[in-house]
Amino acid sequence: MFVSATLAQANLQWLGEPCKRDDMLYKANIGKTMWEDNCVTINHINAYGDNPGGKDAELYALFVEQGISPPPTVLQIKFTRNGNHGNFLNITLHINPEVMGFARETEVSWGRNPWNKTMSFKDPAKKQFVDALGVWALQFAKQMDAALDKKPDAFASIPSWRSVLNDAAKPEPIKAAVSLD
Repeated sequence: MFVSATLAQANLQWLGEPCKRDDMLYKANIGKTMWEDNCVTINHINAYGDNPGGKDAELYALFVEQGISPPPTVLQIKFTRNGNHGNFLNITLHINPEVMGFARETEVSWGRNPWNKTMSFKDPAKKQFVDALGVWALQFAKQMDAALDKKPDAFASIPSWRSVLNDAAKPEPIKAAVSLD
């Protein structure tokens, strides 16, 4: 998980249009105005870890040293909350679908990857998983205002993302090579 935020307000505004794309697995724009983004997106990232940098490179090297093969495809949930007065909160969560029992996907082409929106929505288990993640992510995103206001319990009522499979059809169990959370 990656988190970035401002600690103080400034006299500026952000305009990033994080909900502009239409080819993602899920998106919800709950922003208030043009200058206040509040967006949640779910997308697949293929070739994950192929060219890591910084701390990711250190983690990748540790995996390789221990004989662990990082997943080539992950799901990325991105929460973007840009408020007034220059304050922002961005949270990015990477989910290894193998941990949830889905098969390892090695297709390096983004458009041909089985987690691409067009293909994954034809797979009932993947579609149900993405839909459930979307419900969970929207619940989380609605707490971003409280977090932006620095309320320490902003996300206290939000269950783990793993709770999404409680009522969902589960794919055939497959042992994950690595857990990324």
